Amino acid sequence: MAGALGAVAGSGSPMVLVHGAWHGGWAWGRCAKALEALGHPVRAPTLPGLAERKGERAQDISLATHVDAVVAALDGLTGAVLVGHSYAGLVITGAAAKAAPSLRALVYLDAFVPEPHQCFFDLMKAEYSKHWRERAAKDGGGLVVPPMLSAKAMGVSDPKDQAWVDRQLTPQPLRTLEDPLEFDPRALDGLVRRYVRCAQYPGFGPTAKRVASLGWKVDQLDAGHDAMVTVPDALAALLHGV
Repeated sequence: MAGALGAVAGSGSPMVLVHGAWHGGWAWGRCAKALEALGHPVRAPTLPGLAERKGERAQDISLATHVDAVVAALDGLTGAVLVGHSYAGLVITGAAAKAAPSLRALVYLDAFVPEPHQCFFDLMKAEYSKHWRERAAKDGGGLVVPPMLSAKAMGVSDPKDQAWVDRQLTPQPLRTLEDPLEFDPRALDGLVRRYVRCAQYPGFGPTAKRVASLGWKVDQLDAGHDAMVTVPDALAALLHGV
């Protein structure tokens, strides 16, 4: 399916699916197809500077650029479910604060859940942030972070799928990871918030535990980090129930 999927007629809640770092709308293709079969209109935009948009100037692409791109993808929708994978937890949080009237629910798929003024690197272990910045300086011209995880590391076990994912990963604009997210958390108060943890990937276990303590419903998938690639039907069934 195309990298940026348009709305498709259906009777279920509209779904806007936002990919994580280095990915593109392509990553959601299988899950989007399953959601459409369940009656959901689906949009899966590719964020600026990634995948088929990798030719765009990285120095002009900030976290706010990504937030605004998702706000644009929500245009014309009501009662939508906004889903963010991994890095996109920051993006959907910022977009929801700007476009809450378009939304019914937020779903964080093995994703960061930020507080105001935090950036992506604030949410990582300090040694990882340091390493990523060093790679950006060495191999990304100080503007982009090359893919730091392989498809295998993200839980994709099928060799053909590994090759397909690795082939399509593209560098992430550095500013999207360094910029703090500014938003008013009160804007999210009326929205359902759910978390989906990928049990085979340990990195987001503490995040899932934290939001559970806040009263969020937390679902679990028996999958690695890239669940939208490896278990698209199971993920679609979870999203269908939101």
